[in-house]
Amino acid sequence: MDTYEAGAMIEPVVSGPADFEMTIYFPSFGSTWQLFYGGTSFATPITAAEWALVEQQAQYAFGSAKFGDINPILFSVHNSYQAGLTTVNPYWAMQNVFPQSLFGSAAPENYFDAYLQGLEYSYPNDQNMLAWMFTLQNPQGMGRSFLGGLGLVLTDKMDQAVIGALPGFSYVQPSYVVALVTSNGLSPFTTLTAGQTYKFEVLLPNGNLAQNLVITAYSGGAYTENGMSYISGTATKITTSNGTFTYTPLWTSPSVNSGSDEYGYFLVTSAAGSGVSTPRSFAQFAVSEPQPSGRLTLGIETPYGLVTEGPAQIPMFTQFDAQGFYTLGSTGVVMLNGHPVAGATITQVAEQVNFSIEDLTLPPSTYAPGVTIGTWLSDLRGQFNVWTNAFVAENNGPVPTQIFVLQATYHGLTSNKIVVFVEPQSGLFFQNLHISGNSIVRKVTFTDMRYVSNVTIGFGTAPGQYQLTSYPSLMTDPNFGSTLPISGVYQDTIPVSLTNLPSPSSGPIVVNIAAVGANDESFSFCYFGFCFTFPDVSSPIVWEISVPLDPVAQVSVSSGLSQGTEQITYQGLWAGSNATGSVYLTGPTGTQQLASGVSGTASINTANLPDGVYLVNYTVQAPGDLGSSAITAFVVDNNLVSQVNSLQQQLSSTQQQLSSTQQQVSSLQSQLTAAQNTINSLNSTVQSLQNEKAQLLSQISSLQSQLQ
Repeated sequence: MDTYEAGAMIEPVVSGPADFEMTIYFPSFGSTWQLFYGGTSFATPITAAEWALVEQQAQYAFGSAKFGDINPILFSVHNSYQAGLTTVNPYWAMQNVFPQSLFGSAAPENYFDAYLQGLEYSYPNDQNMLAWMFTLQNPQGMGRSFLGGLGLVLTDKMDQAVIGALPGFSYVQPSYVVALVTSNGLSPFTTLTAGQTYKFEVLLPNGNLAQNLVITAYSGGAYTENGMSYISGTATKITTSNGTFTYTPLWTSPSVNSGSDEYGYFLVTSAAGSGVSTPRSFAQFAVSEPQPSGRLTLGIETPYGLVTEGPAQIPMFTQFDAQGFYTLGSTGVVMLNGHPVAGATITQVAEQVNFSIEDLTLPPSTYAPGVTIGTWLSDLRGQFNVWTNAFVAENNGPVPTQIFVLQATYHGLTSNKIVVFVEPQSGLFFQNLHISGNSIVRKVTFTDMRYVSNVTIGFGTAPGQYQLTSYPSLMTDPNFGSTLPISGVYQDTIPVSLTNLPSPSSGPIVVNIAAVGANDESFSFCYFGFCFTFPDVSSPIVWEISVPLDPVAQVSVSSGLSQGTEQITYQGLWAGSNATGSVYLTGPTGTQQLASGVSGTASINTANLPDGVYLVNYTVQAPGDLGSSAITAFVVDNNLVSQVNSLQQQLSSTQQQLSSTQQQVSSLQSQLTAAQNTINSLNSTVQSLQNEKAQLLSQISSLQSQLQ
């Protein structure tokens, strides 16, 4: 247990040598190297023996081991080495060392690669492990801590570090002790909250304040979301002449809500000296994140996607994890403001659960409705697995639909609730129901069920409130020796039309869907004349789900471009018992409530509103976390409307002027036509006179000729 972190169990304390393939030299066994050592059967006795030697030396030095919980020492010895307190590393670093011969008889064979491969199995899927514990570059030093696999202990070096043979330092009898100053006096500490300023005193072994010290205070380091890139923290030098100092730890918020504490330490040295014999001490602590805020959301991954509201439906044993591996549980996720949360606590409360098949002696009160049957922690991905009774389902037992409620908490925040229906084996419903007026319509589809004889859909027992679809038995189950009648139907789509909805005062509408079938997984075989039959009949087998329907919200406005009075109409269709409705207007000046109720109208004078786009949001909320919203919009632009009206008046005046001008043009055209006619007439007269003139000239010419 890493007592300086979130308190969650991490990999076994001997995971390094347990998952590290190595060869061991046996001088008493023919002086040979034995290949492929590892595993807990090797690591546990080796580690126990090493620490027995360390405790033995401490016993000699002090009369008692004085260890207590050794886990803080395991971390602290390594971390102080990384912080520069000592130059001696008490761990034997694991590395690849290959044998000189094929069978490793001449040299040790140590496969560090095998350990890295082992890490791949758990990264990043290992439940409850901290982000920085996944990689080889964690803030507790270059390479994983001993608990995560730095290597085997160098017993003599660890012995020196613990009992104080190293100059100037001892874990059992440190030169200095850092204590937290509280209102109740001095106190030891293991966790500090980021952003909060603390006061400390550095004490000598006799309890007096130490003098003239230099403290290196470190905090603020964190891993990024993928756990492979480390953000370095800040080391601050603090000097004190009287042994007191203050410190405000830093927090580096990673891109994932890790839910775990970050690493910090104080390295205390005497300002009077600089050699290896200078008194010094080391104190490590966890830095917890500031109180988070926002929306905590819980979701369940179903075959149809992630469900974060309403009921979730999962099969008992056909779920797979993100890597495609088979899992007996169902994967859920916890998110804070849309980002995964690690270390969130998820509770699983029974509604309809039965453990009697697994254990007949288990009192029903232990899984009765309202009893918490599971508590889970989310991992670095924000994911968790919950109990689904899948093991029994794998054995084709007659397990009915299991129903439970999930909810998450995280640093004082509480998530939404999800009601989970765990269907037998692989059967599932897919419902698409909708309230339309005074009816519930659309369809329900079921799939992967064996074999369905009838499906009931309804919310009551009155006429129109339920419907029954039956599938007749057309065959017997083909399994060996079976006479079980079955329909052969495993999937279908059923049109739904439910009427006679109750009044809103009777409560929300919950549509119950149940399918009844028969399943025979019996099998038999014969071997050398001996025949064996294994009957496994589930009849009836029932799938069920309850679907609460949200009320339907509708809202509309009288116009899209508003000046003056805007009329808003709102209505909640089948709002439910004790339902409430609210109409809000959001615009340039903020948000204000215009009206409340499940139906009605509201008016607003937009002449005094600033110009801009306004949203009308109507929300209906009913018991059981049911609700829906409708949004519409209109534009207020008083200057634009005035300009439009002025332009319309100018346009009308121009049109009138154009009409008058067109009339004048028409009159002028008439006068021009008359004048043209007069001109034509005059031209005709002139032509006639010219003809007469020509005739007269011709006559005169003729008379003149006669006179001659």
